[in-house]
Amino acid sequence: MNIRLLLASTLAIMAATPAFGDFFADFSRGDIRSDFPIRTEGADNNPYYKGSFRLLNPNQSFIEGTFSLDNRPGRAILTLKHLSSANQGSKLDGESPITIMVNGNAVVQNLDPGSHGYVKDSLEITKYVRQGDNTIRIQFENGSTHYWIKWMLIETD
Repeated sequence: MNIRLLLASTLAIMAATPAFGDFFADFSRGDIRSDFPIRTEGADNNPYYKGSFRLLNPNQSFIEGTFSLDNRPGRAILTLKHLSSANQGSKLDGESPITIMVNGNAVVQNLDPGSHGYVKDSLEITKYVRQGDNTIRIQFENGSTHYWIKWMLIETD
């Protein structure tokens, strides 16, 4: 095998594979596939646009997961791939703000993906995580449309 081809293949695999200390939840396959326990309320597998879960009920729906860390990390980043569903004529033609909590602390409040196509948002959560069990909660706030999520990734080092 050509060394350049081998190197390119290895780099492509590395780019697609989460680094050490990562926790991943995939909502894009019709069920939730995750390496940590996930609980939802007021959420479903999106019947209109396959490949996502949606939070339906403002001020009630949520996704919550608990992951465990052997040590407190030097850095922790949460990345979401998500969107606000479109609703012409409503505020921003559709908004679906969320509050993200880690261990009961608000990391961000009323974050709206600001797009009707999938976007990635990354948030620094280092100061909220600890050694042992950590709970992350994505709470759907008072929106005019549904909140859709494709996946979330927690990276630590």
